[in-house]
Amino acid sequence: MMNYRFLLLLSSVFFLFSCDNDVILTEDAPPLPIVYGLYNSSAEEQLVSITRSFLNNGPGGASGAAQQQDSLYFGVDEIVAFAENSRTADRVTMTRVNLSDEGIDRVEGVFPTTPNFFYTYDTTGLNANPGDTIGLRIEMDGELIASGSAPILPRLEFLQVRPPLDFYPFSSDRPYSFSWSTDFETPEGLDVSIYEVGFDVFITETGPDGVERDLNLFFIAGDDSSTDVAARVFNGRIDGFYDFLEANLNTRLEGFSYTLPAVRLVITGGDENFIAFRDLIRANRGVTSNGELPPFSNVEGGIGLYGGITQLRQTSDAGLSPASADALGDRIPEIDFGL
Repeated sequence: MMNYRFLLLLSSVFFLFSCDNDVILTEDAPPLPIVYGLYNSSAEEQLVSITRSFLNNGPGGASGAAQQQDSLYFGVDEIVAFAENSRTADRVTMTRVNLSDEGIDRVEGVFPTTPNFFYTYDTTGLNANPGDTIGLRIEMDGELIASGSAPILPRLEFLQVRPPLDFYPFSSDRPYSFSWSTDFETPEGLDVSIYEVGFDVFITETGPDGVERDLNLFFIAGDDSSTDVAARVFNGRIDGFYDFLEANLNTRLEGFSYTLPAVRLVITGGDENFIAFRDLIRANRGVTSNGELPPFSNVEGGIGLYGGITQLRQTSDAGLSPASADALGDRIPEIDFGL
């Protein structure tokens, strides 16, 4: 799910880049590929966003052009995308899928919410191991038009001496800790540039009409760019959890109620491209959007970022400590607890 979160956020902001002055919208030129992806070494299914710059040469100006499907996406048979293991030369072909068919539409904005095309592939055929490099290739009429590469990062594991908690004291003023390390078979010199601590938050929303809706939110609790030792320890407070929930729930509308059945810890390790990828999302959310090209692009022949991540997920459901549950109930009286 982490791939989905980052890529769906970016799919709602990438149009800013295709409008930059470096892309001439009125020129009769080949479309510029716009690519965003994270190779998640902890997942078999991978997801990549591949779109195109659009030409402002039709009725209605740029806004009218943005509403045309073929101004945003390549045609179904116009391009072919591959993932390739540089060590073994094993290659798999990506499949275009419409996430709207799964109920995942684009965020409302300049472009239509549907369709919502992404490219997916299964890593099984790549025979990849930590330390390998996965190349991304996009071809049109047999010619390479864009490419990128991402490292396969080491696998992570929780340390038995500090496992994930069963109940998280989000309201506590006292530090608490949990630890993780890289897999003992990690090749020497394969580094993770940053670690991010987050939580999957599972909530059931009940509307005024009694209809229930399951929500899966992701709360970023903090990050640590210090990676000078193999084992990492989170040891501190986690602030902002209650503000995050209030901002993402319909707490200001009458008739809505919520059940918070579980939270689960997620540790994400990323390469230096992931840092730029994440910072790009942060810079282009809400009123802070800068409307500029990303700090750098590592996609040759196009615009975008292709990086590597590895993830460690808590598999069991965890709850909130009694004090944290009380504090959340004071902030959001409409919320109940399933644990």
